[in-house]
Amino acid sequence: MPRPQGTRGRNLLDYRKRQISMPTADGQIDSLLQQLRENSRQAEVMFGSNTTGQLQHHPGPGRWSAAECIAHLNLSNRAYLPLLDSAIEQLRDKKVSGSGPFHLNWNARLLKYWLEPPSRLRLPTGAPFQPIAVKDPAAASGEFQEIARILEEKLNSARGFALDRVKLVSPFAEKMKYNAYSAFVLITAHNRRHLWQAEQALRS
Repeated sequence: MPRPQGTRGRNLLDYRKRQISMPTADGQIDSLLQQLRENSRQAEVMFGSNTTGQLQHHPGPGRWSAAECIAHLNLSNRAYLPLLDSAIEQLRDKKVSGSGPFHLNWNARLLKYWLEPPSRLRLPTGAPFQPIAVKDPAAASGEFQEIARILEEKLNSARGFALDRVKLVSPFAEKMKYNAYSAFVLITAHNRRHLWQAEQALRS
């Protein structure tokens, strides 16, 4: 008859199970890459299967069209690019390596919850990120795809570095800071929010 396992043995087994299930840095980066590609795929399908008029349609007064949702994402995501460049360069210069798992800052975790669709809270949009009327939805879609490819390149270039060990200032609120890993997580969540909003505009 097997002897009952002691508390120390159970704790060691639980610890080993947690170690096995903990994500690696490469796994977290791969997950973000997959999310960016899925964002791009959804936008490509949306813009390829609707007319210019449908993409420019406003579902109501003061509400964005599908094309304007993508234009807003272009403004937002492009604002992140120099900040991420600087953060990754700092990690490279200081040789701050990391194998993960990367951790979300508490403020980024809360913001991600608000951003994920369906929309739980209407957040104000600063003037620099307000989209203007989109005359060429195809061009806006192309820009979205190009920025996504640049973000993918930045993620891949950061492999081996501790993305949660360097912080950047949010492009939307100068008093808010979070680490570079959190920034990539928020970009993908923000994409999902406004792709969902764009779908709602097309259905109206």
